[in-house]
Amino acid sequence: MRRRMSLIRPEYHPLDRVPKQDVLALVTFGGGMAGNDFLSFDVPIPQIGPPIAEVWRAKGEVVRETRGGIDIARTDDVLFGTIRARGRSDETAFDVYESIVEVCRGSGYANLWRIWNHIGGINEDEDCLERYKRFSTGRHEALTSHGYSKERFPAASAVGMSEPGLLVYFIAGRQEGLQAENPRQVSAYDYPPQYGPRSPSFSRATVVDGGLIFVSGTASVVGHETRHSGNAVRQLEETIENLDVTIGAAAARIGRTASARDLTVAKIYLRSGVDQRELEPRLREVFSSLLVLQSDICRRELLLEIEGIAILE
Repeated sequence: MRRRMSLIRPEYHPLDRVPKQDVLALVTFGGGMAGNDFLSFDVPIPQIGPPIAEVWRAKGEVVRETRGGIDIARTDDVLFGTIRARGRSDETAFDVYESIVEVCRGSGYANLWRIWNHIGGINEDEDCLERYKRFSTGRHEALTSHGYSKERFPAASAVGMSEPGLLVYFIAGRQEGLQAENPRQVSAYDYPPQYGPRSPSFSRATVVDGGLIFVSGTASVVGHETRHSGNAVRQLEETIENLDVTIGAAAARIGRTASARDLTVAKIYLRSGVDQRELEPRLREVFSSLLVLQSDICRRELLLEIEGIAILE
């Protein structure tokens, strides 16, 4: 029996061999050349290794437009969007998320599934408060002002980038997603006040379309505390365990089983100075399709973060 294509599917392809069929959007990293045939943009984060494009494919006619400052590509079922902005981090985050929610709801794609946030100088202080904490405050205020509660926050990640400002890309759909948490970790929205005036507003994973799992940025955090500061090898092991538990919890919501090895694609962010060669054997053992990027992480003591998408066909 022929398998049905998921509503949206991520793939990694060499930059010089990007497919042309069923492409919804194209993301490159570190100055990669994006084309004009589809919605495409570059994230200013250095990529480690041969240039790879993140290709999002979907079935159906694609409509491209710009609404509320957001560049959009959409099919009947799913919307992919991207927006860039500059300004004080809390105010910028509020405005960006206000636009995202309003545009998605106004277009008929009311359910946010996955959001990628890239923040210039993420660990630097801005008016006596770390920029990531300011971003989290603005994001929280925007989402909750539109009625979002902790049970509805989408999967997300937030990492640094080499340019100032905020770059966001996201996926929304007509179908409601199911949120999942990691029992090894305190839910991000329940973090204590030491992590900022407002807790990070995201779920550990979102499940849609019967077997499409978006896994948030995952790191070496147990409870709410960072583990193994200064040791990338041990942080990687803790991160993989968190991925196993998170994906298992997400799959269980639809009566399935899965682990980190079931990720269709994965992306690892390494803080500058981390030796990838030290991690390579373990990464190859677990992940079949991996994109490696160099970026600051949301906590200064974290050396790496991993995210991914699983399609349980």
